Amino acid sequence: MSRNKLIIASAGAGKTTYLIDKAFEIIDKRENVKILITTYTRSNAEQIRVKVKKRNFERSGNYNIPKDIVIQEWFTFLLREGVRPFKSLMDDSLKYKSIGLFPDFQYNINRYKSENKILEHYFVNYKIIPNSISKFVCKTNEKIDDEVINRLSSLYSYIFIDEVQDLAGYDLELIRELFKSPINILLVGDPRQVTYLTNQPKLNSPYKNGKIEQYIKDKCNTLSVELDKKTLRESHRNNSHICDFSSRLYPSMDISLPCTCLKCRIPKNYEGLYVIREIDVEKCKQKFIGENIGVLRWQKAVHPEKNYGDSKGLTYQRVFIYPTKTIIDYLKDGNLIKEVKNKKGIIEEKDAFDIAKFYVAVTRANTSVFIIYDYKDEEIFIKGIQKYTELKDN
Repeated sequence: MSRNKLIIASAGAGKTTYLIDKAFEIIDKRENVKILITTYTRSNAEQIRVKVKKRNFERSGNYNIPKDIVIQEWFTFLLREGVRPFKSLMDDSLKYKSIGLFPDFQYNINRYKSENKILEHYFVNYKIIPNSISKFVCKTNEKIDDEVINRLSSLYSYIFIDEVQDLAGYDLELIRELFKSPINILLVGDPRQVTYLTNQPKLNSPYKNGKIEQYIKDKCNTLSVELDKKTLRESHRNNSHICDFSSRLYPSMDISLPCTCLKCRIPKNYEGLYVIREIDVEKCKQKFIGENIGVLRWQKAVHPEKNYGDSKGLTYQRVFIYPTKTIIDYLKDGNLIKEVKNKKGIIEEKDAFDIAKFYVAVTRANTSVFIIYDYKDEEIFIKGIQKYTELKDN
């Protein structure tokens, strides 16, 4: 593996499994090595912990996380390794303070505060603002001549970042500094799955929506970073119907492909994507008793349902999606872009709907996607969408 590497993955290609395989491959071959696996969301970090424990049990009979592997959420990693050890160097009043993480991840008071006012710019009652934490780490590293990065180099031989498309702003600057270090950096992500961002930055804003590949091409072109678009291109989750449909949501990107594994490609009934009237939903579900069925909503989902964004990383045999009006519009007209007037009255193009969240919802399914909409018989839908009434039992 190259020392620095970015892998662009498809949904269901096994990003997390790939990282775990690499981690165990390394610790089985080398001694005195420490690997950090980090990711933005708490749910994904927990999935990694579960999979690592399971893999270690298969390997050694011990259901624990090997001492050579450290798993941390991104903000926890930054707080423990980048903020607390150096806090007093930015402001002496922080020396004896217990620094925690401010609970509101969207809080952004620093927009209106001078960054020279350390406490006001980065903290609320000595809790560091998530929107500012990577900036604090980068500014600290700059102030003390790369000592933050040097410390990380003494702690870790490898840093693996899962779901790297979620990182933005100063996170990207920190990644660039890590590329310069002796640490082996492996980034894995699907740029189409940007449902959450670590922060809402002004810095690097052109790269915030999953454009990590472009950031590396533009900002890291003097560094040695390998780009890999092949290793994780094939989906073990989605069949050809779902791969084709989801790929059309991002026409400028390489298409996703279904894998050819025999165990993944067992033919099943009702493969593909359908619009289904709500009155038919429960009867339809009865056809799939015993299968893993997911119900996804744009927001306000009640367990066991999930919101689109919260379903990232999950797999279901069948998915029932409650769409927004803008998603229904897309299913009928196929327009990904719409024109709107900005505050200055200038016409601009923007996404016609939240493409990333819809992409995540659709790609949770292994076999079929049912989009709940009380359509009229005469309505026509875009390629890849069938009407469920055409296939109902008589």
